[in-house]
Amino acid sequence: PSAPPVAIIGEQLWERKYGGAPAILGRRVEIDGVPHEIVGVMPARFGFPSSRTELWLPIHIDPLRTKSAAFDYHAIARLRPGVSVSTATAELQRLLPTAPEEFPGRLTASGIAQTKMRSVVQPLRDVVVGDIGKVLWVILGAVGFVLLIACANVANLFLVRIDGRQRELAIRRALGASRAALGVELMSEGVVLATIGGALGVILASLGVATVHVLDPSINVPRLAEVGIDGTVVVIAAGITAFAALFVSAVP
Repeated sequence: PSAPPVAIIGEQLWERKYGGAPAILGRRVEIDGVPHEIVGVMPARFGFPSSRTELWLPIHIDPLRTKSAAFDYHAIARLRPGVSVSTATAELQRLLPTAPEEFPGRLTASGIAQTKMRSVVQPLRDVVVGDIGKVLWVILGAVGFVLLIACANVANLFLVRIDGRQRELAIRRALGASRAALGVELMSEGVVLATIGGALGVILASLGVATVHVLDPSINVPRLAEVGIDGTVVVIAAGITAFAALFVSAVP
């Protein structure tokens, strides 16, 4: 309780407000009218508890002035290796009846029993992400079906195109072209078309992500600010592009 006020700031706040000056360490800045000493700068990748957090202050807890039944804070802790969520829940539930003895006040043992108060431990990911995973899987499935429909349509167009080239292909076969050579040509056409489609897809995805970042406050998706196009996305897009090329080329 008697410790001097200190603070840790985020890298973006450090660069935006203080120009990234190394001399920020030890500097005193006023926060809510109270001078605080800056004791550290967290890197930009440290998005805790969210990517928008730019300032961290310690909680001054005075045991002599702490009263029970004041549930004003959310506690986040790392479980010891080998300890499950259910085990941690049971341990906290066992300790709950002792709270009135440790912190006498409005909370009583009879009150805990009457209200059926219980301890709840939840994985942080479940709290942050919630049920959005189910929604995203449904969207992914819908997008996958749309992709298959698009591939089927392009394959049909290839079939129609090949049907119009029967005379040309027959002449080339008569002149000595092998089925493999003709197949490679058709495959190359499919690869070119799929590559153009894949590149356009990545570009549209980048524009779409930029758009949802602008609309972020109006879209209820957890950690939306962290969504982006990275190397993994490009590799997956390349794999889907190769699949599409094989699909639309193999049918004809």
